Amino acid sequence: MQIRRRTKVFVIGSFRPEHCEGEKARFEQACQLLGGALSEADCDLILNSERPATADPYIFKGYADNKSGNVQIFRPDPEHAEGEATRPFSNADKTWIRVKQDPRPVGTFRTSHLRSIGASDVVVAIGGSPRGTLNALGAADVLGRPVAGVTAFGGAAAQGYRDYSSYYRGDAALNELLTANPGEFDDAWAHGFAKGVVRLAKLGADS
Repeated sequence: MQIRRRTKVFVIGSFRPEHCEGEKARFEQACQLLGGALSEADCDLILNSERPATADPYIFKGYADNKSGNVQIFRPDPEHAEGEATRPFSNADKTWIRVKQDPRPVGTFRTSHLRSIGASDVVVAIGGSPRGTLNALGAADVLGRPVAGVTAFGGAAAQGYRDYSSYYRGDAALNELLTANPGEFDDAWAHGFAKGVVRLAKLGADS
């Protein structure tokens, strides 16, 4: 019997008014719904931070509230991560979620982004700044990782769609899954997007 390999998804992004559109509460809701849908799609997560401005804690919450899964944490050297938890998500009371901490944090957040991209099959952006998220999307493209972006909140994710969506623009069904911009985020949107992410990862592996 063939065992299906789990898709490794690096999620990056944040909500800051100077870069993003809409409401922070809606951003958090979308992240939680997407985290849950990625769990149900048998994806493993790669995250970096517990800072409340980032997508990571809300993605993690949705992911951990569903079924079992794996979360890999890459983080910078403590001297470059003032105010960050030393072991992000290590205190989460979710025994069915396996959180693997990087035993040797190194470099800056840019280093963490590169390590996360290298360990992933696909990169998903939501919101995000030009300095952090958009730079990471450019690195993902150079390293041959397909990129998907939740465009509803503008920011780096929307720019990333314009710059790095060549993997799926020619596939009408996949493009529809990954560019849906609902008035209200719901389970149908999240499961459709997660389905698109898994399909995009396979396209990237086959290209």
